This record gives sequence, structure tokens and C-alpha cells, in this order.
Amino acid sequence: MKTIKYIVIGMVIFSMILGSFSNMMGQDAIHFSETYKSKEILSLLDQGDEYFTVLSQDQVKPEGSLLGNCAESASEELWKHLHSKEVQSRLPKDLRFAWGWKSETGNRSLFALRESQKVTPEQKDLKSVSMQESKRKGNYDLLLTFSKEGADNWARMTKENVGRNIAIVMNGKVLSAPMVQMEITQGKCMISGDFSKTEASEMKALLEN
Repeated sequence: MKTIKYIVIGMVIFSMILGSFSNMMGQDAIHFSETYKSKEILSLLDQGDEYFTVLSQDQVKPEGSLLGNCAESASEELWKHLHSKEVQSRLPKDLRFAWGWKSETGNRSLFALRESQKVTPEQKDLKSVSMQESKRKGNYDLLLTFSKEGADNWARMTKENVGRNIAIVMNGKVLSAPMVQMEITQGKCMISGDFSKTEASEMKALLEN
């Protein structure tokens, strides 16, 4: 009887661990996130803040979600600074910082995501993922096709975020953050990021699994 009891307990514990692991994997899978505009966040920071001395603003657009680019060597300290109580007290509670997926020439891109309670498309909503050569020679794009439920959520999300970026996030990093021009009802999504064929292939494999 004791042996059976221990086996049952062991199975329960194993199931709990497995369930937790599955949840973690689910959280790390691809998801689509609403964003803040850079002007909405930067206006809340003092111009003398350490942020402005570390991040380059060269590629920042007021309407976009990119907050700036910083050297890889400075990213850890900047991350700690942005999550300090002093800085967090000045920022929206639903703001989530995220690094970009690609690290170019030793720099990292920082994005402003907005945590939402609404249902947004996730990896389980992806029906297919394909890659195609982009208009820029040598680069590739990814085309995502959603299931019926995913397409409905994508249509609502794009309708509510016209004029804003929607970030495509995987493992906590932003793959791409396209600007929404209009409501998209066809259940399609294009990821364009000047990806090489190897990068696009790797990303396709990750999205499909």
C-alpha cells in the first residue's frame, strides 16, 4: 500500500512539474503585444536621466515603439536602471520593456510593450508559416497565416491599434514591430526585418515548433 501511495504522490508531483514547465513554455512561445509610442514614454523621463546618455535616439520615431539602441556592454546596467523603483514610479504600470531579437554591430534595440488583458493571437493560433524573398535583394520575409480564431483576434487587435506598432515577441524578444495602417481581416501577418535566408529559416523553424 505504501508503495502505491508513494507512486501516486510521485505521479502527482511529476504532473505538477510538467504542468509548470508547459506553462513556462507557453509563456515563452510567440505572442503579439500592444505597444506604447516612444513619445508617450520618453516624455515621462527627465532629459538628464541616465537613459538618454546610454541609448542612441538616431532611429527613434515618435510614433514607433522603439525607444533607442544601446551598446551590448551597457545593456545590463540600463536594464537595472529602468527597473529601479525611482524610474518605475514615473512609468505606466502596464509598460514592459523588451530587447530586440537581432543584435547588430554590438548594439541592442529597446522596445516599449504594453501589457493587455485582452485576448491576442499566440503561437497556437498560427496555421502556417512561410518565407519569401523580400523586395530587398538577399533578404527574406516571413508570412504568418492565422487560424479562424487567431484571425478574429488579429482583426480586433489591428482595428484597435491603427497608427501603433504591434510587436511580434518570442522568448521575450521583439522579432518585429510593424506599424498598423488599417484593420487586417484576412488573417495574415508579414514579418519584415531584413533577415538573411539563414535567419528567416531559423525563425520559421522556431515559429512552427
